[in-house]
Amino acid sequence: FLTTGIGKSFPLHTTASGKALLAYQPEEYRNRLYEEVGLPKMTDRTLTTKEALEEDLRAVRERGYSLDVLEQRDTVNAIGAPVFNRAGEVIASISVAGPAFRFDPREDRVVRKLLDAAARLNALVRDLPI
Repeated sequence: FLTTGIGKSFPLHTTASGKALLAYQPEEYRNRLYEEVGLPKMTDRTLTTKEALEEDLRAVRERGYSLDVLEQRDTVNAIGAPVFNRAGEVIASISVAGPAFRFDPREDRVVRKLLDAAARLNALVRDLPI
């Protein structure tokens, strides 16, 4: 089962949504997070070193989307994309998750659909007053 709870939170570095947000934060913000919160391990695939996570966040910025492949839970995969305000600051993210046995977030069709939805959402947000 894929479940979550209202108000439940997870470490940013372990989720597709979180990594989509984190990738576009200033380096100072990320460094403070690493020092104050750390990078707790949720599964065997969780990125738990600053170097590994920073490499992953660079890839997020290059391709425009983030992945969580068994990183937050060992039964769930997810893909996420950032949402920016008119000033170009990340203000939210959009993601899709599914059971790992039937959902591969790296499939071209999944990536295209998510990026299309994120583009439409970004266009709507850009029209809002700041």
